[in-house]
Amino acid sequence: MEPDDYMKRGFLLPEGCKDLTDVCWKVKAQGTAKHQSTKQPAPSSAKIVKLKPQKKPVVHLPLRITVRGLAVALGATLPAIIRLLKQMKMFTSVDQIIPFYTAAKVATKCGFQARKKLSR
Repeated sequence: MEPDDYMKRGFLLPEGCKDLTDVCWKVKAQGTAKHQSTKQPAPSSAKIVKLKPQKKPVVHLPLRITVRGLAVALGATLPAIIRLLKQMKMFTSVDQIIPFYTAAKVATKCGFQARKKLSR
């Protein structure tokens, strides 16, 4: 390219930049300078706070439950429960009965802690 070509497109590029790679390097250098100047040192008296693990809500399930009953107990939609069961390689219908241990796994994936319902 001739020097005239740089002058023709000089209004698009900042001063001192011949092409886009120069612009990228210049912007990157300015960005790192900004980030370095805005960093504040950590206070020396920083307290370490340990968070207690959140308890999962408990849901009581019978030894045998239908998929529909599980969805109602967990407050989830039927398609969501069926999708979770499919991911566990269990292809079920809405009215199919599943055992407690399977329902407990689904409940755990939904954020619940499953307990056996005491039969009276």
